[in-house]
Amino acid sequence: MNKHLLNISNQSLGFLFVSSFIILNFVDRGLSNVAMIALFLLSLFYMYRNRDNLSINRNEKSLIYSFLSFTVILMAFAFYHSSKIDELDNYSRFVLLLPIYFYLRTLRFSPRVIIYILISSSIISLSSIIIDFEQTYSAGNSIIPGRHNPVSSSALTYGNLNMTIFVLLIGSWIFRDKLKINSLLLMIGLFASFLSWGLTHSKGALIGLAFVLIYLNIANRSIRLFSFIVILIGTIIISSTELNQRFKIFINDTMLVMKGQDIMTDNIDLSIRERYFYYKNAVEIIKNNPLEGIGFDRFEDYLNQKIIKQNLDIRTSDHAHNEFLDIALKSGLIGLLVFLILFANIFRFFAKVNLDNIDSRFFKYSGNIVLLSQIGFMLTQSQLAHHQSTVFFIILVLLFASQITNRTNNTN
Repeated sequence: MNKHLLNISNQSLGFLFVSSFIILNFVDRGLSNVAMIALFLLSLFYMYRNRDNLSINRNEKSLIYSFLSFTVILMAFAFYHSSKIDELDNYSRFVLLLPIYFYLRTLRFSPRVIIYILISSSIISLSSIIIDFEQTYSAGNSIIPGRHNPVSSSALTYGNLNMTIFVLLIGSWIFRDKLKINSLLLMIGLFASFLSWGLTHSKGALIGLAFVLIYLNIANRSIRLFSFIVILIGTIIISSTELNQRFKIFINDTMLVMKGQDIMTDNIDLSIRERYFYYKNAVEIIKNNPLEGIGFDRFEDYLNQKIIKQNLDIRTSDHAHNEFLDIALKSGLIGLLVFLILFANIFRFFAKVNLDNIDSRFFKYSGNIVLLSQIGFMLTQSQLAHHQSTVFFIILVLLFASQITNRTNNTN
Protein backbone atom coordinates (compact mmCIF):
# COMPACT_ATOMS: atom_id res chain seq x y z
CA MET A 1 0.00 0.00 0.00
CA ASN A 2 2.81 2.39 0.87
CA LYS A 3 4.51 1.58 -2.42
CA HIS A 4 1.27 2.26 -4.28
CA LEU A 5 0.87 5.63 -2.56
CA LEU A 6 4.49 6.45 -3.33
CA ASN A 7 3.91 5.73 -7.03
CA ILE A 8 0.82 7.97 -7.05
CA SER A 9 2.74 10.73 -5.31
CA ASN A 10 5.64 10.31 -7.72
CA GLN A 11 3.32 10.53 -10.73
CA SER A 12 1.51 13.57 -9.32
CA LEU A 13 4.70 15.48 -8.58
CA GLY A 14 6.11 14.70 -12.02
CA PHE A 15 2.94 15.90 -13.71
CA LEU A 16 2.83 19.02 -11.53
CA PHE A 17 6.38 20.12 -12.29
CA VAL A 18 6.29 19.29 -16.01
CA SER A 19 2.97 21.04 -16.62
CA SER A 20 4.04 23.99 -14.45
CA PHE A 21 7.29 24.36 -16.34
CA ILE A 22 5.57 24.43 -19.75
CA ILE A 23 2.76 26.77 -18.75
CA LEU A 24 4.86 29.15 -16.63
CA ASN A 25 7.16 29.86 -19.57
CA PHE A 26 4.29 32.05 -20.75
CA VAL A 27 3.72 33.67 -17.37
CA ASP A 28 7.04 34.33 -15.67
CA ARG A 29 10.53 33.04 -16.50
CA GLY A 30 11.53 32.98 -12.85
CA LEU A 31 8.61 30.77 -11.89
CA SER A 32 9.23 28.43 -14.83
CA ASN A 33 12.84 28.09 -13.67
CA VAL A 34 11.61 27.19 -10.18
CA ALA A 35 9.46 24.42 -11.67
CA MET A 36 12.40 23.22 -13.77
CA ILE A 37 14.75 23.16 -10.77
CA ALA A 38 12.16 21.29 -8.69
CA LEU A 39 11.79 18.73 -11.49
CA PHE A 40 15.59 18.44 -11.72
CA LEU A 41 16.04 17.90 -7.98
CA LEU A 42 13.27 15.32 -7.92
CA SER A 43 14.99 13.55 -10.83
CA LEU A 44 18.32 13.52 -8.98
CA PHE A 45 16.58 12.03 -5.95
CA TYR A 46 15.03 9.35 -8.14
CA MET A 47 18.39 8.50 -9.76
CA TYR A 48 20.04 8.20 -6.34
CA ARG A 49 17.35 5.88 -5.00
CA ASN A 50 17.41 3.77 -8.17
CA ARG A 51 21.13 3.99 -9.00
CA ASP A 52 21.33 0.23 -9.53
CA ASN A 53 18.52 0.24 -12.09
CA LEU A 54 19.42 2.89 -14.66
CA SER A 55 20.18 0.71 -17.66
CA ILE A 56 19.48 2.08 -21.14
CA ASN A 57 18.61 0.33 -24.38
CA ARG A 58 20.42 0.72 -27.70
CA ASN A 59 18.12 3.47 -28.98
CA GLU A 60 18.53 5.46 -25.76
CA LYS A 61 22.32 5.19 -25.94
CA SER A 62 22.60 7.16 -29.18
CA LEU A 63 20.40 9.90 -27.73
CA ILE A 64 22.09 10.16 -24.33
CA TYR A 65 25.65 9.81 -25.63
CA SER A 66 24.98 12.54 -28.20
CA PHE A 67 23.83 14.90 -25.44
CA LEU A 68 26.98 14.10 -23.47
CA SER A 69 29.34 14.32 -26.46
CA PHE A 70 28.01 17.68 -27.58
CA THR A 71 28.62 19.29 -24.19
CA VAL A 72 32.01 17.63 -23.67
CA ILE A 73 33.33 18.67 -27.09
CA LEU A 74 32.24 22.27 -26.60
CA MET A 75 33.82 22.29 -23.14
CA ALA A 76 37.06 21.06 -24.69
CA PHE A 77 37.02 23.88 -27.23
CA ALA A 78 36.19 26.41 -24.52
CA PHE A 79 39.20 25.20 -22.54
CA TYR A 80 41.37 25.32 -25.68
CA HIS A 81 40.35 28.94 -26.35
CA SER A 82 40.47 29.94 -22.66
CA SER A 83 36.87 31.11 -22.96
CA LYS A 84 34.95 32.19 -19.88
CA ILE A 85 33.15 29.29 -18.25
CA ASP A 86 29.82 31.14 -18.16
CA GLU A 87 29.80 31.14 -21.97
CA LEU A 88 29.06 27.40 -21.75
CA ASP A 89 26.10 27.91 -19.41
CA ASN A 90 23.33 27.05 -21.89
CA TYR A 91 25.28 24.31 -23.68
CA SER A 92 25.80 22.53 -20.35
CA ARG A 93 22.02 22.10 -20.05
CA PHE A 94 22.23 19.16 -22.47
CA VAL A 95 24.04 17.20 -19.74
CA LEU A 96 22.62 18.78 -16.61
CA LEU A 97 19.02 18.06 -17.58
CA LEU A 98 19.59 14.40 -18.51
CA PRO A 99 18.48 13.15 -15.04
CA ILE A 100 15.02 14.45 -15.93
CA TYR A 101 14.86 11.91 -18.75
CA PHE A 102 15.58 8.99 -16.43
CA TYR A 103 12.88 10.16 -14.05
CA LEU A 104 10.23 10.92 -16.67
CA ARG A 105 10.58 7.55 -18.39
CA THR A 106 9.20 5.93 -15.20
CA LEU A 107 6.06 8.06 -15.45
CA ARG A 108 3.17 7.77 -17.90
CA PHE A 109 1.82 11.00 -19.33
CA SER A 110 -1.36 10.86 -21.36
CA PRO A 111 -1.11 12.53 -24.80
CA ARG A 112 -4.57 13.95 -24.14
CA VAL A 113 -3.33 15.71 -21.00
CA ILE A 114 -0.25 17.00 -22.85
CA ILE A 115 -2.46 18.51 -25.55
CA TYR A 116 -4.61 20.31 -22.99
CA ILE A 117 -1.46 21.65 -21.32
CA LEU A 118 -0.40 23.04 -24.71
CA ILE A 119 -3.84 24.60 -25.24
CA SER A 120 -3.74 26.14 -21.77
CA SER A 121 -0.25 27.53 -22.48
CA SER A 122 -1.42 29.19 -25.69
CA ILE A 123 -4.38 30.87 -24.01
CA ILE A 124 -2.25 32.02 -21.08
CA SER A 125 0.37 33.34 -23.50
CA LEU A 126 -2.20 35.46 -25.32
CA SER A 127 -3.45 36.72 -21.95
CA SER A 128 0.12 37.75 -21.04
CA ILE A 129 0.41 39.67 -24.30
CA ILE A 130 -2.94 41.41 -23.73
CA ILE A 131 -1.77 42.52 -20.28
CA ASP A 132 1.54 43.65 -21.78
CA PHE A 133 -0.36 45.51 -24.51
CA GLU A 134 -2.38 47.47 -21.96
CA GLN A 135 0.63 48.31 -19.79
CA THR A 136 2.89 49.23 -22.72
CA TYR A 137 0.47 51.46 -24.56
CA SER A 138 -0.94 53.12 -21.47
CA ALA A 139 2.63 54.10 -20.57
CA GLY A 140 3.33 55.17 -24.13
CA ASN A 141 6.77 53.57 -24.17
CA SER A 142 6.56 50.96 -26.89
CA ILE A 143 9.86 50.74 -28.75
CA ILE A 144 8.30 48.96 -31.71
CA PRO A 145 4.52 49.53 -31.78
CA GLY A 146 2.63 46.26 -31.95
CA ARG A 147 5.62 44.09 -30.96
CA HIS A 148 5.14 42.39 -27.61
CA ASN A 149 7.44 40.35 -25.44
CA PRO A 150 5.84 39.99 -21.98
CA VAL A 151 7.96 37.14 -20.62
CA SER A 152 11.19 36.41 -22.52
CA SER A 153 14.43 38.39 -22.75
CA SER A 154 13.97 38.54 -26.51
CA ALA A 155 10.88 38.92 -28.69
CA LEU A 156 12.39 36.31 -31.02
CA THR A 157 12.59 33.81 -28.17
CA TYR A 158 9.01 34.43 -27.10
CA GLY A 159 7.83 34.22 -30.70
CA ASN A 160 9.59 30.89 -31.18
CA LEU A 161 8.09 29.54 -27.94
CA ASN A 162 4.60 30.37 -29.19
CA MET A 163 5.32 28.91 -32.62
CA THR A 164 6.51 25.71 -30.91
CA ILE A 165 3.13 25.44 -29.15
CA PHE A 166 1.36 26.22 -32.42
CA VAL A 167 3.10 23.50 -34.47
CA LEU A 168 2.63 20.94 -31.68
CA LEU A 169 -1.09 21.72 -31.72
CA ILE A 170 -1.14 21.28 -35.51
CA GLY A 171 0.32 17.82 -34.99
CA SER A 172 -2.23 17.20 -32.26
CA TRP A 173 -5.04 17.84 -34.76
CA ILE A 174 -4.22 14.50 -36.40
CA PHE A 175 -5.01 12.68 -33.16
CA ARG A 176 -7.99 14.72 -31.99
CA ASP A 177 -10.63 12.07 -32.76
CA LYS A 178 -8.81 9.04 -31.36
CA LEU A 179 -7.75 10.98 -28.25
CA LYS A 180 -11.19 12.59 -27.93
CA ILE A 181 -9.89 16.15 -27.91
CA ASN A 182 -12.44 18.96 -27.98
CA SER A 183 -12.02 20.41 -31.48
CA LEU A 184 -13.24 23.86 -30.45
CA LEU A 185 -10.69 24.11 -27.63
CA LEU A 186 -7.97 22.89 -29.99
CA MET A 187 -8.88 25.58 -32.54
CA ILE A 188 -8.86 28.22 -29.78
CA GLY A 189 -5.38 27.04 -28.78
CA LEU A 190 -4.19 27.20 -32.38
CA PHE A 191 -5.58 30.70 -32.84
CA ALA A 192 -4.18 31.99 -29.52
CA SER A 193 -0.66 30.61 -30.08
CA PHE A 194 -0.50 31.87 -33.68
CA LEU A 195 -1.74 35.33 -32.74
CA SER A 196 0.70 35.44 -29.82
CA TRP A 197 3.51 34.58 -32.23
CA GLY A 198 2.34 37.24 -34.71
CA LEU A 199 2.39 39.97 -32.07
CA THR A 200 6.10 39.30 -31.43
CA HIS A 201 6.96 40.12 -35.08
CA SER A 202 9.42 37.21 -35.25
CA LYS A 203 9.38 36.41 -38.96
CA GLY A 204 12.03 33.69 -38.76
CA ALA A 205 9.67 31.37 -36.88
CA LEU A 206 7.81 30.82 -40.16
CA ILE A 207 10.75 28.73 -41.38
CA GLY A 208 10.16 26.32 -38.51
CA LEU A 209 6.45 26.26 -39.36
CA ALA A 210 7.26 25.47 -43.00
CA PHE A 211 9.53 22.57 -42.03
CA VAL A 212 6.83 21.10 -39.78
CA LEU A 213 4.09 21.43 -42.39
CA ILE A 214 6.26 19.71 -45.00
CA TYR A 215 6.98 16.86 -42.58
CA LEU A 216 3.35 16.43 -41.53
CA ASN A 217 2.09 16.47 -45.11
CA ILE A 218 4.58 13.75 -46.05
CA ALA A 219 3.97 11.66 -42.93
CA ASN A 220 0.18 11.95 -42.87
CA ARG A 221 -1.98 12.81 -45.87
CA SER A 222 -5.02 13.53 -43.72
CA ILE A 223 -3.43 16.81 -42.58
CA ARG A 224 -3.15 18.33 -46.08
CA LEU A 225 -6.52 20.08 -46.18
CA PHE A 226 -6.01 21.32 -42.63
CA SER A 227 -2.54 22.61 -43.56
CA PHE A 228 -4.05 24.61 -46.42
CA ILE A 229 -6.65 26.08 -44.05
CA VAL A 230 -3.90 26.96 -41.53
CA ILE A 231 -1.89 28.75 -44.22
CA LEU A 232 -4.98 30.62 -45.47
CA ILE A 233 -6.15 31.74 -42.03
CA GLY A 234 -2.57 32.50 -40.99
CA THR A 235 -2.16 34.79 -43.98
CA ILE A 236 -5.37 36.62 -43.04
CA ILE A 237 -4.19 37.06 -39.43
CA ILE A 238 -0.78 38.35 -40.53
CA SER A 239 -2.41 40.77 -42.96
CA SER A 240 -4.53 42.21 -40.15
CA THR A 241 -1.62 42.88 -37.78
CA GLU A 242 1.35 45.23 -37.92
CA LEU A 243 3.53 42.24 -38.78
CA ASN A 244 2.21 42.70 -42.32
CA GLN A 245 4.16 45.95 -42.60
CA ARG A 246 7.38 44.22 -41.59
CA PHE A 247 6.88 41.63 -44.31
CA LYS A 248 6.34 44.39 -46.86
CA ILE A 249 9.59 46.04 -45.78
CA PHE A 250 11.42 42.72 -46.02
CA ILE A 251 10.06 41.98 -49.51
CA ASN A 252 10.75 45.52 -50.73
CA ASP A 253 14.33 45.50 -49.40
CA THR A 254 14.97 42.07 -50.89
CA MET A 255 13.90 43.36 -54.29
CA LEU A 256 16.17 46.39 -53.92
CA VAL A 257 19.15 44.16 -53.13
CA MET A 258 18.37 41.93 -56.10
CA LYS A 259 18.39 45.02 -58.31
CA GLY A 260 21.89 45.93 -57.13
CA GLN A 261 21.27 48.06 -54.03
CA ASP A 262 24.12 47.80 -51.48
CA ILE A 263 22.68 45.83 -48.58
CA MET A 264 24.64 47.88 -46.02
CA THR A 265 23.13 51.24 -46.96
CA ASP A 266 20.59 53.02 -44.76
CA ASN A 267 17.92 52.34 -47.38
CA ILE A 268 17.81 48.72 -46.19
CA ASP A 269 16.04 47.75 -42.95
CA LEU A 270 18.37 47.58 -39.95
CA SER A 271 17.48 43.98 -39.06
CA ILE A 272 18.40 42.82 -42.57
CA ARG A 273 21.70 44.72 -42.46
CA GLU A 274 22.50 43.23 -39.07
CA ARG A 275 21.80 39.66 -40.19
CA TYR A 276 23.91 40.12 -43.31
CA PHE A 277 26.74 41.63 -41.25
CA TYR A 278 26.66 38.79 -38.71
CA TYR A 279 26.47 36.04 -41.33
CA LYS A 280 29.20 37.51 -43.53
CA ASN A 281 31.64 37.83 -40.65
CA ALA A 282 30.72 34.41 -39.26
CA VAL A 283 31.54 32.80 -42.61
CA GLU A 284 34.79 34.79 -42.73
CA ILE A 285 35.78 33.50 -39.28
CA ILE A 286 34.97 29.91 -40.23
CA LYS A 287 37.06 30.16 -43.39
CA ASN A 288 40.03 31.46 -41.41
CA ASN A 289 39.58 29.07 -38.47
CA PRO A 290 37.84 26.02 -39.96
CA LEU A 291 38.73 23.38 -37.39
CA GLU A 292 38.83 25.19 -34.05
CA GLY A 293 36.86 28.45 -34.43
CA ILE A 294 37.74 31.48 -32.32
CA GLY A 295 36.16 30.62 -28.96
CA PHE A 296 32.92 31.47 -27.22
CA ASP A 297 33.53 35.05 -26.10
CA ARG A 298 35.29 36.74 -29.02
CA PHE A 299 32.65 37.19 -31.71
CA GLU A 300 31.32 40.50 -30.41
CA ASP A 301 34.83 41.95 -30.15
CA TYR A 302 35.48 40.78 -33.69
CA LEU A 303 32.35 42.58 -34.89
CA ASN A 304 33.26 45.75 -32.98
CA GLN A 305 36.60 45.89 -34.72
CA LYS A 306 34.88 45.51 -38.10
CA ILE A 307 32.38 48.25 -37.29
CA ILE A 308 35.12 50.69 -36.31
CA LYS A 309 37.22 49.83 -39.35
CA GLN A 310 34.31 50.15 -41.79
CA ASN A 311 32.63 53.06 -39.95
CA LEU A 312 29.26 51.29 -39.76
CA ASP A 313 26.20 52.35 -37.78
CA ILE A 314 25.10 48.92 -36.66
CA ARG A 315 24.63 46.96 -33.44
CA THR A 316 26.90 44.10 -32.42
CA SER A 317 25.92 40.74 -30.97
CA ASP A 318 27.68 37.97 -29.09
CA HIS A 319 26.06 35.38 -31.36
CA ALA A 320 25.54 35.07 -35.12
CA HIS A 321 21.72 34.80 -35.12
CA ASN A 322 22.15 31.47 -36.88
CA GLU A 323 22.86 28.52 -34.59
CA PHE A 324 24.86 26.52 -37.09
CA LEU A 325 27.12 29.43 -38.03
CA ASP A 326 27.40 30.40 -34.37
CA ILE A 327 28.61 27.00 -33.22
CA ALA A 328 30.97 26.68 -36.20
CA LEU A 329 32.60 30.08 -35.65
CA LYS A 330 33.04 29.36 -31.93
CA SER A 331 34.12 25.70 -32.01
CA GLY A 332 34.96 25.11 -35.67
CA LEU A 333 33.56 22.55 -38.07
CA ILE A 334 34.30 19.82 -35.53
CA GLY A 335 31.88 21.40 -33.06
CA LEU A 336 29.33 21.87 -35.84
CA LEU A 337 29.67 18.22 -36.86
CA VAL A 338 29.00 17.05 -33.29
CA PHE A 339 25.97 19.37 -33.16
CA LEU A 340 24.60 17.94 -36.40
CA ILE A 341 25.17 14.40 -35.10
CA LEU A 342 23.20 15.35 -31.98
CA PHE A 343 20.26 16.46 -34.11
CA ALA A 344 20.57 13.40 -36.35
CA ASN A 345 20.44 11.07 -33.34
CA ILE A 346 17.42 12.85 -31.89
CA PHE A 347 15.66 12.38 -35.22
CA ARG A 348 16.86 8.78 -35.37
CA PHE A 349 15.48 8.09 -31.90
CA PHE A 350 11.98 9.18 -32.88
CA ALA A 351 12.22 7.62 -36.36
CA LYS A 352 12.86 4.17 -34.84
CA VAL A 353 9.55 4.15 -33.00
CA ASN A 354 7.56 1.21 -34.37
CA LEU A 355 5.03 0.58 -31.63
CA ASP A 356 1.53 0.27 -33.02
CA ASN A 357 -0.33 2.40 -30.49
CA ILE A 358 -1.74 5.90 -30.53
CA ASP A 359 0.39 7.15 -27.63
CA SER A 360 3.71 6.25 -29.25
CA ARG A 361 2.68 7.74 -32.59
CA PHE A 362 1.67 10.98 -30.88
CA PHE A 363 5.00 11.28 -29.06
CA LYS A 364 6.91 10.34 -32.22
CA TYR A 365 5.19 13.09 -34.19
CA SER A 366 5.66 15.58 -31.35
CA GLY A 367 9.37 14.82 -31.02
CA ASN A 368 9.95 15.30 -34.73
CA ILE A 369 7.87 18.49 -34.73
CA VAL A 370 9.96 20.01 -31.93
CA LEU A 371 13.21 19.04 -33.66
CA LEU A 372 12.23 20.32 -37.12
CA SER A 373 10.76 23.57 -35.81
CA GLN A 374 13.95 24.22 -33.84
CA ILE A 375 16.07 23.70 -36.94
CA GLY A 376 13.94 26.31 -38.69
CA PHE A 377 14.19 28.74 -35.77
CA MET A 378 17.96 28.27 -35.62
CA LEU A 379 18.44 29.49 -39.17
CA THR A 380 17.63 33.05 -38.10
CA GLN A 381 18.27 32.94 -34.35
CA SER A 382 20.88 31.47 -32.01
CA GLN A 383 18.43 29.55 -29.83
CA LEU A 384 21.16 28.18 -27.56
CA ALA A 385 22.28 31.71 -26.70
CA HIS A 386 19.13 32.06 -24.59
CA HIS A 387 18.45 30.02 -21.45
CA GLN A 388 14.66 29.92 -21.86
CA SER A 389 14.60 28.62 -25.43
CA THR A 390 17.42 26.13 -24.70
CA VAL A 391 15.74 24.58 -21.65
CA PHE A 392 12.28 24.57 -23.30
CA PHE A 393 13.66 22.67 -26.29
CA ILE A 394 15.63 20.14 -24.22
CA ILE A 395 12.83 19.35 -21.77
CA LEU A 396 10.28 18.86 -24.55
CA VAL A 397 12.64 16.45 -26.33
CA LEU A 398 13.32 14.57 -23.08
CA LEU A 399 9.59 14.46 -22.25
CA PHE A 400 8.53 13.02 -25.60
CA ALA A 401 11.49 10.62 -25.75
CA SER A 402 10.88 9.40 -22.20
CA GLN A 403 7.25 8.58 -22.96
CA ILE A 404 8.25 6.50 -25.97
CA THR A 405 10.71 4.57 -23.79
CA ASN A 406 8.01 4.17 -21.14
CA ARG A 407 5.70 2.51 -23.66
CA THR A 408 8.53 0.42 -25.09
CA ASN A 409 9.58 -0.89 -21.67
CA ASN A 410 6.02 -1.75 -20.73
CA THR A 411 5.45 -3.84 -23.87
CA ASN A 412 8.54 -5.98 -23.46
